[in-house]
Amino acid sequence: MFDGLCFCITGAFSRSQAQTRAYLEEHGATTARSVTNAVTHVLVSNLGTTKANAAEAKGLPIVTE
Repeated sequence: MFDGLCFCITGAFSRSQAQTRAYLEEHGATTARSVTNAVTHVLVSNLGTTKANAAEAKGLPIVTE
């Protein structure tokens, strides 16, 4: 489902970050703790954060819950 995608997760969601990370990894994604060149998507709870701004600057898709 998420093969080839790498997500950076930031913020608080209905699931813990560990649960979200596990779900993504179980479905083929990799995860990163910071917005690196490997990251393809950023999952944020709030726009305007450092990681969301970094993703926007790199032109990455920003996903909210």
